[in-house]
Amino acid sequence: MNKNQFEDLHNKVSIKACALLKTKGKLKHTALLGKNNDLHLVPINGGGLDIYNTLQPMCRAIGAEYLFILSEAWMAPPNEGRASQHPDRTEVIFISAEHITFGQRILQFEIIRNSKKKIVNLKSVGESISEIGGRLTSLLTGGTGTGEAVNIGKHPGYKAHFKDTEYNIH
Repeated sequence: MNKNQFEDLHNKVSIKACALLKTKGKLKHTALLGKNNDLHLVPINGGGLDIYNTLQPMCRAIGAEYLFILSEAWMAPPNEGRASQHPDRTEVIFISAEHITFGQRILQFEIIRNSKKKIVNLKSVGESISEIGGRLTSLLTGGTGTGEAVNIGKHPGYKAHFKDTEYNIH
């Protein structure tokens, strides 16, 4: 996979995640781990160490070259306490991508809801790109990360069709 294909896949995953969020009203914290055209869908419970504990053994087992993290979150002005408790918080979706060679890319969308809490729009609020990679890169490079590895078991398989390329989801 070259850099353009990776960025294209990130965009396609983002479009699918946004469509799912608009349809379901929420998005489960999820990771997609990949090598070539094989993607492994991994549900994540929690954040921080849970991400490492869940993803580390799976990345090693498949020799993952890239990963995507899909999550809903709260954003607030920096250094003003917990974002989830801030009166001016913004509900967002993050679609983070890490590649062993190409670094990190993150797309962010503000979630706009009506008075009945139904999602009516997703507004792009930014994109960040780093050629160096982010903190999750250690999962791809065989770094130890933090915490103990856990056995996450198997997940049902299905296929995702993104335009002209088929990705096998395990």
